[in-house]
Amino acid sequence: VALIQLVGLELAGTFLVDNLRPPSSNYMAREAPLPLDKVANCLKKRPRLLHWYLHQVFLHCPECYVTFPHTIVPPRGISELHSQHLRLYINFDKGNAKEVSDSIIISFLKSAQKHGGAKPSDARRLLEDRRKELMTNRNSETGLFSIELAYAIEKSGIGKDDAIEVLRLYLEEVGSLPLAVQYVESVKENHGEMHEVLMGILVNACSERQVIGDLLEVSAQYGGDVAALVAQIPKGTLINGLIPKLAAAVSNYQLRLKMYQSTSLLYEKDKVDSMRMYLHRSRRGRLVDMSTPSGIRVIRNEKFVVGKDHNKEEIKFQKSKSRSLGCRFTRSRQLRSISLG
Repeated sequence: VALIQLVGLELAGTFLVDNLRPPSSNYMAREAPLPLDKVANCLKKRPRLLHWYLHQVFLHCPECYVTFPHTIVPPRGISELHSQHLRLYINFDKGNAKEVSDSIIISFLKSAQKHGGAKPSDARRLLEDRRKELMTNRNSETGLFSIELAYAIEKSGIGKDDAIEVLRLYLEEVGSLPLAVQYVESVKENHGEMHEVLMGILVNACSERQVIGDLLEVSAQYGGDVAALVAQIPKGTLINGLIPKLAAAVSNYQLRLKMYQSTSLLYEKDKVDSMRMYLHRSRRGRLVDMSTPSGIRVIRNEKFVVGKDHNKEEIKFQKSKSRSLGCRFTRSRQLRSISLG
């Protein structure tokens, strides 16, 4: 605290980050004499300074705080610091972010939740309490911490009610149709019935606001089923600029289809190349059957029996039982079965 008062926040922050080391470890102890947990313990009686310090560490030294590239198990005490930092973020943040990339709370949750200290369920509880506290003030703005709460419910919620609440937050408080469409499409693969319910709510909300055309355009951009969406539009709905929006949606769909076909061809080519490399390095005698339409089938070679129909190389291999000759013989058979051109 005295150092910060003497030199100021900017110089003190640079000094603290440059001489930082992970908590409760001897990693680079000589070059970095300031453990993270010790400094945080000195600042715990001043929450704003502690929040400022942990924020500087999170931005400028994530390898000592959230990533830990040199160890699998994070240092002891890091989960408690993450939990404390999450509470500080919610208490001191303004909560007026309108995009996921603009929210530092969401960025922190994405980085720290894998260590168990900053959980989406805890963030949801803290955010709901903070919103209730702010709602008591009549002069406070509406929709504070909306995108953070939607993200926390999306990651920790269970059931249809939570899904509907996330969609409501994206539509009414955040006011972002792309985020709403992206969320509805994200539940399509694992929850088909819930996707239909959410899509119906989304169509009704856009119909009331007369933004069905924008819904068609955004749904096409995020890979939605435009035909199914058009079937759910109420009859008699007036849509301004429908033809250009449908044309853009169809062209976008055709572009995505071409991209999918191209990636499928690249996948098949990479699969064949990987199998060739695998067979090249393997010491077992194997052949690749390319006649199967569904994919590649690997066939084990049968035991070779010396007979009059075998060539000299095969007879020599059976008599000597040489491993190097066996590898060369296997490779020659592979080259005959697979075209390397």
